Amino acid sequence: MKCSINSAFRISQILLIHYKYFCFFADAVIVSNRMKIALLSDIHSNLEAFHVVKNSIGTHGADKIIFIGDVVGYGANPNECIELLRGMTDIMVAGNHDFAAVGKTDISYFNPHARDAIIWTAREL
Repeated sequence: MKCSINSAFRISQILLIHYKYFCFFADAVIVSNRMKIALLSDIHSNLEAFHVVKNSIGTHGADKIIFIGDVVGYGANPNECIELLRGMTDIMVAGNHDFAAVGKTDISYFNPHARDAIIWTAREL
C-alpha cells in the first residue's frame, strides 16, 4: 500500500506536506530561508507513513530535523519508529502519547481507543 500526498501548499517560504495513511498521520514541515528545518510530529507508530515522510525530507533536503511529539500510539511499530527517529533527528520533544506510554502522564483523559493503544504500546516498549 502506498501513502498518498493529501495536500501540498506553498506559502511564502514555508512548504507544508501532509501525508495521511489510513487514520494515522505524520507531518513534515520544511521551512526554507537560510536553513531548511524539517519539523515532524504525530508519527503514532505508523512506520509506513514515517518512511514516506523520511523520503520526502530526503528529497527536499533539511539542515536540521526536529521532532515535536507523539512518536508512539495507535500504530503497530513503536520500537521501529523510535529507532528510526533517534537516527535522524537533531532535537526531540516528547508528546502526550510518548509520556503516557512510559507512565509519565495520566491516561484517564485519553479516549478509549487511545488508552488501549497506550496500554498495548507500553507492553511493547
